[in-house]
Amino acid sequence: MVLKFTGTLTDNRTVNLPDSIEKFYVVVDGTTHSGNTLTFKTASGTGFTCVEGKSHFCYSDGTNLNLVSGAQIANITLDAVLDNGDTSDGQINVSNITISASTTTNTISASGAITGASSITANNNITSSNGDIDAVAGIVSDSKGEIRSVPLASKSTAYTLVASDHGKVISTDSSITVPPSVFSAGQTVTVYNNSATGISIARGSGVTMYWSQTGANANRTLATRGVATVLCVASNTFVITGGTLT
Repeated sequence: MVLKFTGTLTDNRTVNLPDSIEKFYVVVDGTTHSGNTLTFKTASGTGFTCVEGKSHFCYSDGTNLNLVSGAQIANITLDAVLDNGDTSDGQINVSNITISASTTTNTISASGAITGASSITANNNITSSNGDIDAVAGIVSDSKGEIRSVPLASKSTAYTLVASDHGKVISTDSSITVPPSVFSAGQTVTVYNNSATGISIARGSGVTMYWSQTGANANRTLATRGVATVLCVASNTFVITGGTLT
């Protein structure tokens, strides 16, 4: 019942089992393939290609030789399935999984992804060392902070926006400049005038900034305690909106 093949293959080899035999076999591939293949089959039917260094469970139904895979065996443990690299599309249901080995990069695809060195802990927190996702004690945050809050940065002198200002509120009592070659389409910055007088929101060299109210391209003044949002719509092209702009 146990067939063990040994030696070094110098060519592709096929072992033929006579037809009309109904029997179970354990086939041990102890050969060195050296780039060749070892096939076990019936004389006139089909069979399978052996995997070097592995044992194979199979049976002949009198016509073909049928390989029995780990996924087909009843009462096999999850540990054994994972050890043998089950790649079926079936579903595995377990109550707890403990991963003791360290990981460097994990990706969860489908509707979204966790990238970078990440982990899921026992209390269902999700953390990522590069700041993509961080969920701790019910708080979900990214590299800018808690996603339910808009990050606020305070400025007290004339300020030129930078790439990291995307998604933030700039609270200032001085002028703001929108620079070229910094923002990409879809990125936004909100400006809050935290002063008793109007402040300028100016275009940098080569920047086009349309006012959503009139479509005019010009520098704008944000009234006291006013809020305006600058939206990048194309390379060096922006739309500014707000109820207290002139």
